[in-house]
Amino acid sequence: MSLDLVMSHYSIQNKTLSEKSGIPTSTISRYRNGRADIGSRKLITLIQALPENAQLSWITLTLNPFRPRPQREKKTKKGTREKRRGVR
Repeated sequence: MSLDLVMSHYSIQNKTLSEKSGIPTSTISRYRNGRADIGSRKLITLIQALPENAQLSWITLTLNPFRPRPQREKKTKKGTREKRRGVR
């Protein structure tokens, strides 16, 4: 998620972006964590609420097809792996 990378790099908190964009912090958090998709209008609103240098970074990350995409580990409940291994 390029928005997550940009917000982390520029130390932008969900609350700050929420106040500037009018989008709830819970929506921003779910999007950043990959648990929800947001429409293009909300994404544009979020990007417009970023500082200008962060907007340029987001555009660069999004449009660069050669950058490696970060891999996210799936979080599972404790003990889930053991249960699955026992079933197989």
